Amino acid sequence: MLALEAEKHVLCEKSFTVNAGQAKKLFTVAEKKQRFLMEGLWTRFLPVSVEVRQLLQAGAIGTVTRVFADNGLGMDPYSDFPLGDRMVVKELAGGVLLDLGVYSIHRVLQAMPKTDRRPVQILSTTTEYPNSGVDETTAILMRFAPSTADGPEIQATASASLRAITDPGGETAAVRIQGDQGETQIYGWPRCPSRLRVIRRRPGMDNRGTISIDKTDLLPDGLYGLCFEADEVARCI
Repeated sequence: MLALEAEKHVLCEKSFTVNAGQAKKLFTVAEKKQRFLMEGLWTRFLPVSVEVRQLLQAGAIGTVTRVFADNGLGMDPYSDFPLGDRMVVKELAGGVLLDLGVYSIHRVLQAMPKTDRRPVQILSTTTEYPNSGVDETTAILMRFAPSTADGPEIQATASASLRAITDPGGETAAVRIQGDQGETQIYGWPRCPSRLRVIRRRPGMDNRGTISIDKTDLLPDGLYGLCFEADEVARCI
């Protein structure tokens, strides 16, 4: 807020604010001051994220029907987070949703049509960390309107956990975007995806899919992903 009041452009690390009301206040000031304001969710600008959006828009897996996205650290909240760590302090907006769950929600929303990314129904559940009451595990089930006139409604699950891990054996996709003609899979941590896979298949319970894309070199020359977000902000400003 102070930066906006001083008429500076602002890129603010996620989670942007603790609640929607705070975010609206920031955008009101940004519009008044005619300054750029954006939440810093840098995984959105990774080359693999751009490629996935292009694949979906091109119909690589047909009409999207379901999405699963998870982000689990596999840590012990009692031993891995010292007393007072922001991740487990409610007064510091701790908990898994605002820190890790936003990545899962982002993957879900990016799989939806650009014109309609607002779910028509949301159900959720959480497991609390007993010492402070923050959420240590959360799961969100969302229902979206059909992406095509004759298509089905889309269901999506976004989950996150401090205690459970997404990929314990290195063979589990963190993100699965399912369509009526195939599936797009993303492996690895949100900050450094390790594999992109597209599986094409025809409808039918016994029809086995074929891998049409299987990429593992997703960050060119070992670049750290923040540079792609910085480039986009520079273009916007």
